[in-house]
Amino acid sequence: MTTDRPPVKFRPEELAQLTPPPQLAEGHGGPRFRELGASWLETFRAQAGLVEGQRVLDVGCGAGRMALALAPVLGESGSYDGFDVQAEPVAWCRTAIEPLWPRARFQQFDVNNGWYHPAGSLDAAALRFPYADATFDFVLMTSVCTHLLAGAARNYLAETCRVLRPGGRCLITFFILDERVHASMAAGAARHSFPYEVEPGCRVLYLEQPEKAVAYEEATLRAWCHGTGLEIVEPLRRGLWSSAYAERGPRHTQDFVIATAR
Repeated sequence: MTTDRPPVKFRPEELAQLTPPPQLAEGHGGPRFRELGASWLETFRAQAGLVEGQRVLDVGCGAGRMALALAPVLGESGSYDGFDVQAEPVAWCRTAIEPLWPRARFQQFDVNNGWYHPAGSLDAAALRFPYADATFDFVLMTSVCTHLLAGAARNYLAETCRVLRPGGRCLITFFILDERVHASMAAGAARHSFPYEVEPGCRVLYLEQPEKAVAYEEATLRAWCHGTGLEIVEPLRRGLWSSAYAERGPRHTQDFVIATAR
């Protein structure tokens, strides 16, 4: 004899109290885990046009920092999908978040990354996101391309465009290089120097661990976006890391691009 399981109900009050264990929150803000999620949510809404009821994909979802911030906005009318290369944070999200939010789904993919998942069996430069074309209204990718080398980063941009509906938007963070940033790095004012060019338009902080921190020239990123069908919403948003654009009052450490799918 079998007993039907009761349907999962959306429980925003309980989601609002959730925080992952410290070992999972570390690297995603630690004690500022929820605060940083809330700050990004404000950016998604004010600058990237996120609204209630949208279908959202979170590439590199980690331990659910963005999911927990997005839950009150997406709720029962929208949907959230997240995937990550690391198994432990995804397992926590599936155990802790999914039972409280029926419209949220988390998956782990065994993608190789020299910094986060060196034992992965899948090539990031050839990965096809496991979602149909034109599925999502909004794709977010924070602190992902800053750990991807050129082939993988280009592929992730192309896959982002493929899974976005026409006119849908994405927000993707980078370390973006231009003349002002190079001058700031040369003067020692930037947090990172990215001294090693490993491919044209691609520089890294550590040769022995290149995917620990990766930066791209602005011209390279613009060419990739254009080639993959993404239209940049000007201007590029500059972060705190380089100290080159402090007069613009950035709120986030990394630079980011907002783009629409053509």
